[in-house]
Formats: sequence, C-alpha cells, structure tokens
Amino acid sequence: MELGILREGINEVIATTAGEYRENEGDTDTGTITLRPNAAPMGIFCRKGKIRMRVYRGTHTEENMRRHGWVVANVTHDPVVFVETAFGDIGEERFTEITNDGKTFYRLKDCEAWVAFKCAIIHAGEEVTIFELHPITEEICSCEVHPHNRGFASVIDATILGTRYVMFRDEAILEKIRYHRDIAVKCGSDREKEAIELLDKSIE
Repeated sequence: MELGILREGINEVIATTAGEYRENEGDTDTGTITLRPNAAPMGIFCRKGKIRMRVYRGTHTEENMRRHGWVVANVTHDPVVFVETAFGDIGEERFTEITNDGKTFYRLKDCEAWVAFKCAIIHAGEEVTIFELHPITEEICSCEVHPHNRGFASVIDATILGTRYVMFRDEAILEKIRYHRDIAVKCGSDREKEAIELLDKSIE
C-alpha cells in the first residue's frame, strides 16, 4: 500500500472523525441527526506497507470510526493543537469539510497536510480496537520546512504521558512529564512553552 504523505513507523497526527447528534436533545426517536466533528491526537502505524490505528474502546474516535468507517489524519506542527485535542474539544469553526465521491469528511482548517482513509476493523478487543486504513485522498496544504525541534518532540511525548497520568495518577509518569517539560521550555519556541503550560493545567 502506498503511504503517500505518511512515513514508515508511527506517525503522530491529529485524527478527525464525526459523531452523530440529534438537534432535539433528549429525544431519541425524532429530530434531525447532524454530524459534529471531533479531533484527537493519534499514532498511525505504517509497517511493511500496512497502515493501522490502535484506538481505545469507548473514545469518541473509536466510536466514530466504527460507525462511519472513515478517519482523516491531519499533519500539523502546532504543539498547542496536540494538547488541546488530547484533553478537550475544539470548536467546530476550526474544522472544514471535505467532499469525496459524495461523502463528507472533516479535517482541521489549519493543518499542513491531510489524508482521508476508509477504515475496517481487523481486531476488536475489550480495551482496544485495531483498524486497517485504506487511503482515499490527500492534500498538502503547506510546503513550509520545519527543522527538527526537541521542544516540539517533548511536547508530544509529554502529552501522551499526560493522558496516561490523568487515568492512573502515577507519580513515575509525572516525573517523566517534568523531564519533557524542561526540554520543551529550554529548546522550544513560545508556542511550545504555551503548549506545555496548557498541559500543566490540563493534568492538575
């Protein structure tokens, strides 16, 4: 399978999906069903030509992928977006619609590139669902070069650890977050510093 803009290994992206909501809240039998976009940081595994995602059961992303059979991988170098979407929802104004072959998808409005995938369940465990992804269409929105920044990398690591700390409240995880926080502050730009401050508030 062609990887397109993705690369071999684990690609850290913002996954966008859409959930179904009824306009008449509380009425499960009537009312117009509308789609509401959702975003969350995810790792997409590209190994030996296969593209897969491991998604925790009970999350909005897993539920939406299971129901609608698609996901969009958004490539962004904005560290704040990773923290925002890991610990909360962002406004609908930050998404834009994609239409392909009569289907509507959602991507981040300010992403630098995106890939839309069809997805199929290949394993459904008690805690994790594994999806195989098949690319439908993609676009590169910006060709800006980003030299590697240790601060940005540490924000990503700290965000992943932060989601685990919120679940388990393990002091050992918190120590690792502090380690990455120091790197983000030392090596990052103002945007990385803003992201790590938001992370600190999110895990309090």
